[in-house]
Amino acid sequence: MVLPEQWDDKKKFIKSNHPQPKALNTQIQALMNSFESLQAEAVFKKKPFTIDDCKKALAKDNENPSFLDFMEQEINTSKILSKRPRPVI
Repeated sequence: MVLPEQWDDKKKFIKSNHPQPKALNTQIQALMNSFESLQAEAVFKKKPFTIDDCKKALAKDNENPSFLDFMEQEINTSKILSKRPRPVI
């Protein structure tokens, strides 16, 4: 969660007084790059680009499991690995 005092509204990024500014700013920048790429593609194809296009792209990204989700599933379904004790993280 980002509190109002941790957000730089002028520069549009999370300030250093947040516990994880670099990681979150990197995620924000990746999303912005993705949206800008979609917008450029729409302009190239002479098609409209709306907020709904951004929402669809974001929903599509969330459909794909992360690497950690994938590994957890593989460990849980693997007969050999699932029998090993799991370390506490």
